[in-house]
Amino acid sequence: MLIIGDLIDDAIDRMPWLSEPLSRIEAADGVFAVNGNHEFYTGIKQFDELANEAGIRLLMNQSAVIDGKVILIGLDDESGGRSFNAKKIAIEKLVKEARNTPPFDSPPAKRGGIKRGGANLPIILMHHTPTRMKEAESAGVDLMLSAHVHEGQLWPGKYFAEAVYGVKKGLSEIGKMKFYLTSGAGTWGPPVRICAAPEIVTLVLKRNS
Repeated sequence: MLIIGDLIDDAIDRMPWLSEPLSRIEAADGVFAVNGNHEFYTGIKQFDELANEAGIRLLMNQSAVIDGKVILIGLDDESGGRSFNAKKIAIEKLVKEARNTPPFDSPPAKRGGIKRGGANLPIILMHHTPTRMKEAESAGVDLMLSAHVHEGQLWPGKYFAEAVYGVKKGLSEIGKMKFYLTSGAGTWGPPVRICAAPEIVTLVLKRNS
């Protein structure tokens, strides 16, 4: 299971109960997350601690190889990181590091076993804000997943979001790379959506024959 940022939208010390329900998420290969801009606002260190308590693997400019089948890279959110002067790392660097990691069997993680390494495995990149897509495609990413815009949340906001980021909700292609922009499941500001249905996405991955 992948969480593409903005899991929280309030100070974590106001939600001491949150790790328990999150820890009940079941996923055979583990639960992985990246930070969104709101995790920067509420506190990256606190969010890292919360994720660890809940058994969620937070990837901060890091990679993991899942069951020897796919490389998963988590890229720190650009919009939140820019506000807090976080260091911007080239996607190509993260891809090379992931491919050059020698494989080894790690002890089973709390949320599923992880095998690292795999020079020829397909690459999935998680980045909360839908930016840097062309950079990701040039670096050899096969599938990029983003969120952030909530499909505008309030009509006609989706048209402004599409104009700003140049992509629409759903699956699209950028060069050789597949790209999915989800509308997410939550809200920002008023707890309402108009013509922007929430979603939890299931993607079925198949190798090209």
